[in-house]
Amino acid sequence: MAFFKRKSPLIHDEHVDFAAIQKASEQKVANQVRTVAHPAPSPTPSTQSATPAGAQQTETVVIKKGVGGWQYKDVEVPTCLDVKALLFSKTPLPYLWPEDETYRRSVDKHENPQVLLRNQWTAVFLAHPNPDVVLATLRVFDLSGGASSGCAVFAQLLAHGEHSVAQEAARVVWTGNDSVVEGTVDCLGSRGATPSGILPEDGKRGAVILRDSCPEARRAVFQRLALEAFGPATTGFSSTLGQPVPFKHGGLRKIPTGQIEKLEVYAAATKLDALRFLETCKITNEPRQRPPSLFVDRAETMTTQDWQRVSNLAKVDYRGVHRFIVETPEGTWGKDDSGIYKLDPDDRK
Repeated sequence: MAFFKRKSPLIHDEHVDFAAIQKASEQKVANQVRTVAHPAPSPTPSTQSATPAGAQQTETVVIKKGVGGWQYKDVEVPTCLDVKALLFSKTPLPYLWPEDETYRRSVDKHENPQVLLRNQWTAVFLAHPNPDVVLATLRVFDLSGGASSGCAVFAQLLAHGEHSVAQEAARVVWTGNDSVVEGTVDCLGSRGATPSGILPEDGKRGAVILRDSCPEARRAVFQRLALEAFGPATTGFSSTLGQPVPFKHGGLRKIPTGQIEKLEVYAAATKLDALRFLETCKITNEPRQRPPSLFVDRAETMTTQDWQRVSNLAKVDYRGVHRFIVETPEGTWGKDDSGIYKLDPDDRK
């Protein structure tokens, strides 16, 4: 996963001939990083040595997911390490998989192998289970106004990371351009063609941290991008309704999965009031039920008690609401267990 799409002032841009120096640097590299070719369980501490035989034992951890979209072996790294020294030392960075000749060639052919390797190691360290390593990586991370393909990683750190980690992830996001902010907000809101799966409350937590660290000059950008995903109060607007939002109708409806959900529809004068209202709505966590079949097999053999049991099954009832809809002259918005969303005209048919 390439996090830096344009050169960062923190990155040296010297071109390195890895083929010539690989053999000479192998011994030094082995003292810091070792790779493994076998599958490994989810990241857990390991007592295997990360150094050559006879050297001091170093506790290591396996980063199972490896690097972004790279389909290679897992990466094993020390549990604790000096991220800044490894990423920005004068010594050329090691390959992630030095024994893989195809991978080494792909790195050597890159216009700047050192920057490519730094991007790859940065992605590995951001997936590290030790929050100190993640925090140290973020602290030397600067997008310098450029783009990044790491928006999903930033969103996960904002939503689930320790507070210090989440705050530093927010700082990194604001060093990028507007596409980085937009991509991160979409991931926090689990929006777009491939939802991230971040739960609404976790996404809201990340959005608040991103909002609180937003530079004043970019506040309008954040509000524009986050308003529909999280609502006015979370985004930084007033939460007070401009006008009442009256109830129109509600009841049970069958959804495409065949289940029955409870729906309530309201009307608002403006988009902002609709979003203000939806932000306060509580979605029930009651499982949606399937309508029972009216066909009863072998009815002639059923007792009175059996008939009573079947009759009770025919009643579908909920204490709460699964979905709220608010119609306005500017469009229609809804809220369900995935969060706030805008409805296309076809969605109402």
